[in-house]
Parts: sequence; structure tokens; C-alpha cells
Amino acid sequence: MPKSFSAIIVFIMLLSIFSCNKQEENKVAENTDVTPVFSEESIQQGIASLLNDSLKSSFVNNKEVVDWYKSNHHQPKWFRNNDDISNVFSLYSHLKLSFEHGINSEYFKTKEIGALSKEVYLSMMNNQLSYDKLAMLDIMFSDAAVTYSSALQYGVVNPKKVYGGSYKVAAKPKKQELDVLETTDTRKFLYAIQPKDFHYKLMQQAYLDLMENEVDEEGQDIPKLSGKIDFGDTSNYLVLISQRLFNLGYLTKKSTENVYDSTLFKAVYQFQEDNGLVADGVIGSYTYDLITLTNEQKKEMLVANMERMRWIDLPEENPYLLVNIPSFKLQVRDGENLLMEMKTCTGSKATSYSNHETPLMHDTIEYMVFNPTWSVPRSIAEKEMYRKIVKDPTYLERNGYKVMKNGKFISTSEMNLANYTASSMPYKFVQKPGRGNALGTVKFIFPNESNIYLHDTPSQSAFKNDNRAVSHGCVRVEKPKDLAQFLMQYSALSEEEKEEIGSSGKNTIRVNLKETIPVYILYFTAFASPTGEINYYKDVYEKDGALLDAMK
Repeated sequence: MPKSFSAIIVFIMLLSIFSCNKQEENKVAENTDVTPVFSEESIQQGIASLLNDSLKSSFVNNKEVVDWYKSNHHQPKWFRNNDDISNVFSLYSHLKLSFEHGINSEYFKTKEIGALSKEVYLSMMNNQLSYDKLAMLDIMFSDAAVTYSSALQYGVVNPKKVYGGSYKVAAKPKKQELDVLETTDTRKFLYAIQPKDFHYKLMQQAYLDLMENEVDEEGQDIPKLSGKIDFGDTSNYLVLISQRLFNLGYLTKKSTENVYDSTLFKAVYQFQEDNGLVADGVIGSYTYDLITLTNEQKKEMLVANMERMRWIDLPEENPYLLVNIPSFKLQVRDGENLLMEMKTCTGSKATSYSNHETPLMHDTIEYMVFNPTWSVPRSIAEKEMYRKIVKDPTYLERNGYKVMKNGKFISTSEMNLANYTASSMPYKFVQKPGRGNALGTVKFIFPNESNIYLHDTPSQSAFKNDNRAVSHGCVRVEKPKDLAQFLMQYSALSEEEKEEIGSSGKNTIRVNLKETIPVYILYFTAFASPTGEINYYKDVYEKDGALLDAMK
């Protein structure tokens, strides 16, 4: 046997042993003293034969792999006439460790690779080496390498295929997909493409911790909570809640009492504060569902959200805005630094008759409008305002609306709704600036086809709720003045001009930003808190299930 193939034999032998059962393992081990003869030219011919036959090459997932081999005259990538097996060994190690990213290694056909390696090794030991199988093994490793490289850099699934038109975030620009085959240092390349975002790394560590530190969850079915539990109430749910909070470290001992006492109240209150809920000590459905999350549910949520992180590249430096729909929070960030955080209200969950869910998107804030008018969307005018106006003819004037017909303003007395249905009325409505304006005192514009923007609101009571999916799609912000003040530093206005805006009364003023600020509206049901802990959020739009199914 040529000495240069000895290392390859050792690698294939180890790989075949790892894929064997005990009886097969002994059979492999018994034959390790046989010395087969290799021919790289025969491997090359085997690759050409496989890839020139569309039926034989149907096992290849990536057409680019076929093209790469053809452009390289069908030379083998992994099993060449040299002793260096570090590249293929590094690749296989990364494939087997893909579970650390929440990706099943079978996605890269590791089981098939192991089985084929066993066949190749046993044929070598019998001096009947099948070059077609060795060629196929080389191709399968290349196919797996490209699939792994794509999965780590861009995600396992295409988000637009999972979520359709509600996912409007532009795909990350793909680099050379075949770089993993061109590199001479596979280990270095695979290390370089590991996700580096600190949110991702915190999720990944939480996932590994859950895998290593299984908590006894008593094997209980988790009953649904109806209603709420206040301090002093008696409830059979409290024993389970106490057990969960003990497991999570919020209690020093479990309680067997079914009375909501002060010790449990303090634990619930702290849990709510830590997890971005309204901290009032009241156990409602949001608080209960998060307290009773099982480790399996948390792992699934982390798998889904690590995948979502692989779809995007958040800025490593420079300020940006991040709206996370499930947490109902807006963060102003500069890389890893949190500059500002506030509550939000987002679009209500879709029903069989309406869909106001806030789409996922990435854009840049270009300008702000102070004391804005509100041009009522046609859908709201038809479904909500028409019946209010019919019922109360003074509704428009009392709430500061002007009426337009054929592009011109008319008086409310000129309207004649009796001749029209909601869908046929020729009127448009514009709400004047003022205290009751639906957009409040300011809106933040990043032009987009969905006409989504951030804005103030006169309806502050919604910010006191855990479930803040209540809008028609746009994002209401809790602290619009703070956000406007932050963004004002990126305008070209002088200090005097900025002060004039505050005393402008009801005059509508547009302020352009000389430096646009990125804004991301995303969906994470598990995400890092400002202190680095992972918070879990209710799947308000029920998006996790479809993603997890697509990843199987």
C-alpha cells in the first residue's frame, strides 16, 4: 500500500467504527491488518462517472457541488494522494457537533456518511475496494460541507418559504458558497463562519446548559390557567407554580400550600421583573405560561431563535433600533451596548377575518414628523369608522377629523353616507394634529411598502398589559419623546431649531435625519436580557411551530 494513503485508511476505519453496532465494530477491528492499494486516478474516474449520470448524482443536495467537481476535472477534494486528513476530520467533527447550534447532524447526512464509510472500509479490508463508493464518499463530504457552511451563515431554512409575505427582511448577501471547498484549511474556515453575535452565543450557551443540566420536572402535565390569581387567593395551581419557581431559583424551598402568600408573591414579582412582564405579582396567563415552561419547550424555543439569528446580521457597532415583537420592547443599541429600552404595542394577532400582524422587516429611519396628521387607512375607515359615523354624525368633528372627496376637503355636512356602503363610500378621513390624534405627538418614518412606522399614542393604558399586540400593524412606543431626543442628534437642526419644535403648538413639522438609523422589527421568543440572561416570551403570533417543523 502506498504510504501516502495510510492516514486516509485510519480516518475511514475510525469513522466506520463510530457508525457500527458492537458486533460490526468487532468485525471491523479484526481486519485492521489488511493493506489495500489506492489509486487517486480511480477515485477521480469514479467521481466523473457518478456526476455525469443524473440518476446516480441525485443524492447531491447542492448543484454547485457538481459544478465545482466538473470545473476541477473531478479531482477528489478529501481523499487525495497525501497524508493530511485534518481537513476531512475537522469537517466531520463540526458536522457531528452541529447539535450545539440546535441543528440535527442528520441534516448533513452523517448517518449515510458513516454507513458508506463502513462499506468502504470493509471492502478495503477484503482487497475489493469500490472506487465508486469512495468517490461517492468524497462527494457526500463536499455536499455536507457546503450545506453546513450555508446553514451556519444563512440558516437551515428560507424564512420567506416559512412565513411568506410577512417576512420582509432582506436576505443576507451570500458570499462564495463554495469557499469551503476552495480553502486549504477547513478547520480555520469552519471556525470563522461560526455565528459571533453575542445574542446568539448567549442563546447557544443557554441551550447547552439545558442539555447538560436536566431538571426533574416531576413528569406532570401542565394544566391551562383560566382567569388570574391575586395575592391572598386560594388555588390548586399554586403548588405547581411554587415547584417551578423553586427549580428556577426564585424560591429556596417548594411549598405544598394552595394559598398565595407573601413569599410566593415576592418570587412571582421578581420573575415578572426579570422576564419583561408587568411586575404586579398577579398571576395571569402570560406569567403562568412562562413560569411553567418545561426544559423541552425552552430548548425548542432556543433552536427556533438561533435559526432566526442566523438569518440576519445585526450591526456590531453604530446605533440601531430593534423592535422584538414577542417581548413588546424597543431597544436602542450600539453593538452590545443597550442605550435605551421602552415598551411597545404591535399589531394584533391575525384572525380568520383580519390580519393586523406587524410584518418583520429591516429598514432605516429617514425622518420624524412632529404633530403629525393621520390619514386613516381605507381598511380602518371601512371596518371601524363607517359604523361609528352612521351611529353618531358628530363623531368626526368631535375627534378632529377632516373629510376628503376626490382629493379635496369638504365639510362634514356635505357627506351623504346613506347613499353608500362602507366599501363604496368615496370619502377619506384625515385626523388633525392634537391631543387625541391616533399618532400622538410624533411618528418615526422608514418608508416601506407596508406603510409601517413607529409612533406615539394617546392610548397609554395598553402599555400596562402583558399582551400588547393591539394595534393595526404599526408600532406604538412608550417613550416617544426619549426616542425623538435620541434621533434628533442625527438631524441637521441647530439647538435653537430643536427648541422651537417643542413650542410649535399644533404645526406639523418634518425633521430629516442627515444620518439614517437602521431599524429592525424582528421576532424572538427567546432573547438575551440587558443582564445577559435568556428571557422567554409568549409566541404571540404562533410562529415557532411552523419554523421547527420546517427545520426537521
